[in-house]
Amino acid sequence: MTLYSMFHTVLTMSFMGTITALVILFFKKIFKRSISPNWHYFIWIILLLRLIIPYVPESSFSIFNFFTHYNQACQEIQSPVIHNKNYNSVSSNNIQSMVDSNNLELFEIKSTNEENLQTNFYDKHNNQNQYLHKENFNILNIVRNQNSYLPFKYKNVPRANSKNLPHILGIIWIIGVFVSSSYIILLQISFNLKIRKFHRCTKENTLSNYYRCKSQMKIKKKVPLIVDSKIKTPSLIGVFNPKILISPNYIDLLTDEELKFVFMHELAHYKRKDIIIRWVFIFLQILHWFNPILWFAFYKARQDCEAACDYYVLSCLKPHEYKKYGSTMIKMLDIFSGYNYIPGATSMLDGKKFIIERVKNIINFKKPYVKWTLLGAALFIALTAFLLTNGKEPPKEVVKIKYTVEKLGENLELDSIKGLESISNEKFLTYDRKNHKFVILNNDGTKDKSINFEDSTESTSPLFTVDSKNNLYVLSTIPSPRVHVFNLMGNKIAAIDLEDTDIANVDNLYGWDLEVDSKGNIYVMTADTNIQIFDSKGSKIKTINKNGCLFIELDEEDNLYIGGFNKNYYVLKQSPLNDNILWKIENDSKFVSIKSAAYSKQSKSLYVANFNNIINISSDGKSINTHLNIDSMVDNESFIFEDLTFDSNENIYFCGLDSTNYESLLYKANTNKINVDSTNIKTITITVGYLDSVLEYAINKFENQHPDVIINVENYDAVSFVNTDMTYEESLKAEEEGFKKEYDFIQKLNTQMLTGKGGDIIQVSSIPYRKYADKGLLLDLKELMSKDASFDKNLYYTNIFDAMEYKDKLYTVPLTIYYSAFLANEDFLNKHSFKIDDDNWTWKDFLDVSRKVTMDIDRDGKNDMYSMPTIIPENLFNYLLSSNSKSFIDYENKKAYFTSKEFINLLKICDAMSSGSFVNSDITEASMDNRGCVFVPYSISDFTIFFSNSFLNTDKVALYKYPNLDNDVTTFSAYNMYGINSNTKHKEEAWEFIKFLLSEEVQSYKMLYGIPINKNARENKIQHNFEEAKDSTEEFGNIYGYNVTEPLKIQNQFKNNIEKINEIVPKLNNCNTYDIQIQKVLNEEIKNFFNGNKSAEETAKIIQRKVEMYLNE
Repeated sequence: MTLYSMFHTVLTMSFMGTITALVILFFKKIFKRSISPNWHYFIWIILLLRLIIPYVPESSFSIFNFFTHYNQACQEIQSPVIHNKNYNSVSSNNIQSMVDSNNLELFEIKSTNEENLQTNFYDKHNNQNQYLHKENFNILNIVRNQNSYLPFKYKNVPRANSKNLPHILGIIWIIGVFVSSSYIILLQISFNLKIRKFHRCTKENTLSNYYRCKSQMKIKKKVPLIVDSKIKTPSLIGVFNPKILISPNYIDLLTDEELKFVFMHELAHYKRKDIIIRWVFIFLQILHWFNPILWFAFYKARQDCEAACDYYVLSCLKPHEYKKYGSTMIKMLDIFSGYNYIPGATSMLDGKKFIIERVKNIINFKKPYVKWTLLGAALFIALTAFLLTNGKEPPKEVVKIKYTVEKLGENLELDSIKGLESISNEKFLTYDRKNHKFVILNNDGTKDKSINFEDSTESTSPLFTVDSKNNLYVLSTIPSPRVHVFNLMGNKIAAIDLEDTDIANVDNLYGWDLEVDSKGNIYVMTADTNIQIFDSKGSKIKTINKNGCLFIELDEEDNLYIGGFNKNYYVLKQSPLNDNILWKIENDSKFVSIKSAAYSKQSKSLYVANFNNIINISSDGKSINTHLNIDSMVDNESFIFEDLTFDSNENIYFCGLDSTNYESLLYKANTNKINVDSTNIKTITITVGYLDSVLEYAINKFENQHPDVIINVENYDAVSFVNTDMTYEESLKAEEEGFKKEYDFIQKLNTQMLTGKGGDIIQVSSIPYRKYADKGLLLDLKELMSKDASFDKNLYYTNIFDAMEYKDKLYTVPLTIYYSAFLANEDFLNKHSFKIDDDNWTWKDFLDVSRKVTMDIDRDGKNDMYSMPTIIPENLFNYLLSSNSKSFIDYENKKAYFTSKEFINLLKICDAMSSGSFVNSDITEASMDNRGCVFVPYSISDFTIFFSNSFLNTDKVALYKYPNLDNDVTTFSAYNMYGINSNTKHKEEAWEFIKFLLSEEVQSYKMLYGIPINKNARENKIQHNFEEAKDSTEEFGNIYGYNVTEPLKIQNQFKNNIEKINEIVPKLNNCNTYDIQIQKVLNEEIKNFFNGNKSAEETAKIIQRKVEMYLNE
């Protein structure tokens, strides 16, 4: 917490305390004679709590409703809200901020000369995005309430190093606190030193009188009576070691009865614990030293404390003693002289005027009536509700924004279109590849007109763009590079020959891109190569070499956006003519397979599309948001995205192909506004290490079905991708980076969960969920299943649920599973007469076969066939460990078995497999072409069988189980595991979402590649994939890039492997999941083993010791 935020909090509470104090003083004045002194004093507890507690309940009865600013405009919320932790920003399609939603703390917004931040708070009348309301430093504006369904708060918080007035005031405040506290501490130390020199009372008659008073007040604790002439007035001092201080003058001049009244008064302070309250008021007075109203309130509270103490003493006396008690106080005034301030002490005498008022009250004292007590209690309750609550924002109109997708152009007979470009009058332009015509479409998808352009290209895939004046630019490369310029009437305006080009004379310009800036400069992007810039006359200006270019876009200021792939996917923004790169974002998981983009002048942001999402990037590159999940909107699993554009209202139009018949499809994304009762909105937060397309798809579908639910996603993006063109060293580095990201994410999540925070739903893959379960941090899903009549366990592979139970409870469920096996080149094995019995073979058998299958077939002195590709040893170890039938950890009994013979043998087998001469050093595990390898260790799913022929480049692929120690145990790996936080406030909604993840609708999603848990979904996906594969082999003679000569043979192989997987899946009964902390220990120690620094036995002992320590923490 910064100095400014501390001062801001104190100032806020001081303002609230001031209002509270004034109201209390007002009502005390009205009810001065109607309630007892006890209630007069007790009411000040409301002020004390108001100044101590920063967060109190909200209420419609709160006085602070009059001082709180509410935005009564209609509020539009577009969800889901995706909080990308890697960028420390909230991204909700059009929400952007710098915030930490875990702490719900105030975040800093840069000063007003920097870019304003947009939210999706809309004006009800014009529906335009409004800039964030920035709060000025105004005392009437610091109690603003926030909406509970958004995971952040908005404040205009100056930077700590800014020299503005609030920062200076904060410095002055902290100096005042330091001076005040130093004065009190020094004064207290000085007085304590003096007290040590004081003596206890030794007069027997005085002590006897004092002890009688203690007995009458029923006080057993030792409270010494200290006597010294330096004491001006009787006082009680000390919280832990209380003492009563009195001057010998009082003992000498007061009678025993009068001394009794003095002793009872100070003992009453002890009995009522007033000394503690007095110190709390001192602490608050130091914090609020600048507030005179609070000083006055504290002074009045001290007076009421003395009056209440008088009231307590009088209730213990007899009626004839009341006047004597008052007379004693008058007599003491004659004895008292001088200043006697003692911090934290309760003094009987405090001002002559107040003493006289107390004496009057004492003389008029009457035993309390029941009505006084009831009136006092009623007033206290009313003031508590009125003052000890915050203002509550009244219900207002809330609109939840969701997109719906409308299919366009069904009656246009445009079977094959290419490209989309916006033009004026809410129309857009596309190219009809079949009829070689440009077509102008209205925004409802109807045809406006077709245009035959003069001398237009006859290419089936022309490269074209439209400038700001609606002129059409078309590039042709045959016979030489030339740009034709037309108006939309079809008349040619110009033909620009491009000079000094580096452009091939090709007819198919697939993967190229064309842009024209405001000055008429022409930008030509050749696929994967470079970007060449020409002026309006065709003279070459420059070449920008950007390997792997995929698209280019220009904004209204002629800044150039480039997207591409060069080891990592990237998007950058630069000033094209001076090579000044303004920003670059790369290696972001959202950019995987990006292919096209469009710039929106309305929102001043870039929209980038990949295979299933449209992503919004702000013009400063600081915010990256998933704007639209295409798969959840388009009801066509065969849709392949190609291009997009906008109209002036920012409606999105996009086109693509149906992969089953290669016909073009055209869609419009419409904004669907759903009115929601703000009091019924439920916010579910999902915390994930990596937000994949399946979860995005499920979230969008679920929200469409549940308008009253808003889902916030905390995405830590804890993943690094291993690409197929990476070298072995690059793959190793990517693996290490990915593990570090995942480890850091889990450490942060551990902190959240152990402090009672964290999302409602947690992605628990690699997370120590068993430790969470032991601490009661996760709900038992097994219990939720049994209590939910709508959940039919027969629809799922319940053996998976059974295998994942912990202590007879189910804390997590996976979306998919895999089991480990070898993909094997069965053609090669049969040709060379290798017979494998995978029900009974051992790892020794595998190593023997591996050496034999590694051979030089053409006898040129170099092996043509190897057993395996090169696999990172640590990965190979993890493959075998996760598939082992023996678990080396007993989580329930907190025992480890890493020193067992089986584990040591596993290490030795991995070493032999990774370093053997049968490993093909030219092929890595990330390669999608494993020709030249007989065996590839792989995580098997239903989808695996359909690309395995291409993977191994053979007509026949078999699946062989890993050698197993126990044939009764079949091990699997669980992926995308989710659990429910036991601290969730939305248990029912969280469970509904978990159920939805397991539903046939989600489990049938095309991007879910593992083995689904839902039986019907699995059957549907297998049948769908088989039909696609069958059509592809018969019609095109190809399956995922592999040329098929005998379709029937391949189809039979598919059926056989499907049957084999069908036989195994119901038998899966062991899930070897190692949480990240144990995996960290394994990774560190097996690296030393594979590097030759430790033997297998030494490595096993170290792992055993570290894991046992972890399990028993």
